[in-house]
Amino acid sequence: MEEHGVPHKRIAKPEVIFEDDDIIAVNKPPFLLTDSDRFDASLSSVRSWLQKKHDDVFLIHRLDLETSGVLVFGKTKAAHRAMSIAFEKREVEKHYQVLVSGTIRIEGDTINKPLAESRTRKGRMIIHDKFGKPSITHYKVLERFKGYTFLDVNIETGRTHQIRVHLAAIGHPPAIDPMYGSELPIFASQIKGRQRFSGNTQERPLISRVPLHAARLTFPHPSTGKLMTLEAALPKDIRAALQQLRKWRLEA
Repeated sequence: MEEHGVPHKRIAKPEVIFEDDDIIAVNKPPFLLTDSDRFDASLSSVRSWLQKKHDDVFLIHRLDLETSGVLVFGKTKAAHRAMSIAFEKREVEKHYQVLVSGTIRIEGDTINKPLAESRTRKGRMIIHDKFGKPSITHYKVLERFKGYTFLDVNIETGRTHQIRVHLAAIGHPPAIDPMYGSELPIFASQIKGRQRFSGNTQERPLISRVPLHAARLTFPHPSTGKLMTLEAALPKDIRAALQQLRKWRLEA
């Protein structure tokens, strides 16, 4: 499920990472919608950006508004159908990278908890053993820092907010997540353990959105059936946060 656009933020343009006669894939920047907003057609989206160069592209899957990373569109109806079937049959391997709150001591684990929509808060997902749909998330620790952990996450199912809810359920929500964790941004001074800048200088946050990135997608090509893997580089804000965390871990 996508949230409404954020028109006041300066949004980067998508980067095309692969294209052939069947599909086109981009590295989606944060705060850019996957598809047009049904409430405000003037807001930019990856699809509208692609349609400036192509007659039409077909939506196969989505990334949430704040999530960056690999996003694939079909260029033909046949490719769209083949890719959609691959997603439905779970033939697509989806790897995300996410910075979470707290230090996870184990190397990795599997979270198998059913998810359902909240009946009391619109847009929120909850774990519900009776009414929830099966949801499976595997995670592996990539790096540990003081107060944070950087994870590789592989999801077998693609429920709304699945990664965010599952990680919150084990006590390690994304480092910034107003819905399931803390809404506070991350500052360099916070990582350094110093007070923020004072006077006329206002410190800008390193990152102020859910630090979740769709890093890698492996799937059968819609025409040849050959497995292919597409990767998307981390965006600037997550790189900046990791750079500071690594720097002060070494200097501590």
